[in-house]
Amino acid sequence: MSVKQWRWVAPEIDWSAVKRLSETMKLHRLTAACLMQRGVSTAEEARFFLNGSLTELADPFAMAGMEEAVQRLANAVAARETLLIYGDYDADGVTSVALLTRALQKLGVPVEYYLPSRLGDGYGLHGQILSQFAAAGGKLVLTVDCGINSFEEMDLAKQLAIDLIVTDHHEAFPGARSAYAVLNPKQLHCSYPERNLAGVGVAWTLVRALYSRLGVPFAEAAELLDLVAVGSIADVVPLLGENRILVKAGLEELAKGSRPGLAALARLCGRGEGKLTAQQVAFGMAPRLNAPGRLGDALPALQALLASPAEAEQLALDLDEKNRLRQQVEKDILGNAREQAAACEDAALVLWHQDWHPGVIGIVAGRLAAEFGKPTVLIALDGEEGRGSIRSVPGCNLMDALQLCAKQLIRFGGHPEAAGLSVGKANLALFQADFCRAVELQGVKEGRAMVMAEAQPADLSLALVEELTGLEPFGQGNPEPLFLLREIAVVTARRVGAQGAHLQLRLQKESRIFNAICFGGGDKQISAGETVDAAVLATANTWQGQTALSLQVRALRISPPE
Repeated sequence: MSVKQWRWVAPEIDWSAVKRLSETMKLHRLTAACLMQRGVSTAEEARFFLNGSLTELADPFAMAGMEEAVQRLANAVAARETLLIYGDYDADGVTSVALLTRALQKLGVPVEYYLPSRLGDGYGLHGQILSQFAAAGGKLVLTVDCGINSFEEMDLAKQLAIDLIVTDHHEAFPGARSAYAVLNPKQLHCSYPERNLAGVGVAWTLVRALYSRLGVPFAEAAELLDLVAVGSIADVVPLLGENRILVKAGLEELAKGSRPGLAALARLCGRGEGKLTAQQVAFGMAPRLNAPGRLGDALPALQALLASPAEAEQLALDLDEKNRLRQQVEKDILGNAREQAAACEDAALVLWHQDWHPGVIGIVAGRLAAEFGKPTVLIALDGEEGRGSIRSVPGCNLMDALQLCAKQLIRFGGHPEAAGLSVGKANLALFQADFCRAVELQGVKEGRAMVMAEAQPADLSLALVEELTGLEPFGQGNPEPLFLLREIAVVTARRVGAQGAHLQLRLQKESRIFNAICFGGGDKQISAGETVDAAVLATANTWQGQTALSLQVRALRISPPE
């Protein structure tokens, strides 16, 4: 099913509850409706969502394992003990390593770090590195963004007399963990209220606790929030609760340009000065930080984050070049995978190929999941084993589905929305059947183009646009507020941009006329005189010193008959 066939959904709304919230908080009804969509129903919840601050973060020592981890690190600080930070190869893992490296170096701790190779090592904690560190006399290892389910490696660390502190945010499987301390808010016995932190968010919470214990001013921990923002956005964690506060503050820190590597990346993305949005980070900076790890070795991304001003520009350019290469590899895989997907009528897409690059299939899986409205598994075969990346759709919990396929897999892990796996070539057909059956059991509905609410022409104004900016940063769990306009007349429609790639419109309903643009909509068969339904984002457009309301059309269709 292609995206053009998706149903449009304007969810049912309790307008009486919206009215109460609107009147209490003095908000436009559509702003209040957006808050209700995000689970915000009381005035206090609305205040926290709109104006929550770093002072309202939970006590970091409420996280299970924090007391033990902080005391052990405090001892390392006092003894100037060398420790190893073991990371991951994606942007969340790399920002986590950079954050802890800078935080501990500031305390005088000699820091070593290790980033596994996606192609050579694969995901997770590897015992060989622990053994090498122990042989060199090392006694303290700190993982970031990995390790929660590395039971054998935890036992090995204990045998090697290594104090292993695990910090992670992936789903925690049942089992006894023998590590010195384990920090992961998803552990069932953990009472930390924010369960959806990124790996870099967990790492920063550890720094916050350690700095507090050692009397380091909170402002010095806050200086690291630019890394938290980039890693959290890149890992697509829900931008709600504490994540929202951390990312919001982190984007402000990022705008200061005080970290040379991130400042160079921002310039490369066309943002020299000023605040970046979460979308600009997600589609500009994050792909460049992810590119080296996807192609093999993530070290260049870490080097860029730790760079001096003299090094930063060239390292950022190197990341940009790697990202261009990644884009070409992705394009080749997408064309092949799309052909396979078009012929599939199962509840999920489970596709594999011998020539696919394992570092890029996750991006392609995400594109296909969005395009076809189905959970998508892409598997890159290498001999008798395949490495897979999975992306979900609303209503499907990947971890629940994979648990039902566990007997067909060598290993798997991740989140309800995105996961990874290894599977034997001989088991591919069985896994495909089991996974599709597991998705069917969850009752996943067909793809949906979701809007916040139906709007009337009188609702849309510059004042509403300004009010809606209070909902930023937008991202996972906190999408941009799209509104549905029904039966609106097309006054003019013309193709603009290179090769007519975009569709510029003037739309009219009642006495209101709106200027609108549908980016990438140049292929839509829409003409003046037709009546359409449109899912729109209300924006402010400034031209020659004049600011006016403009609509970005994200979805468009001829109005169906009543």
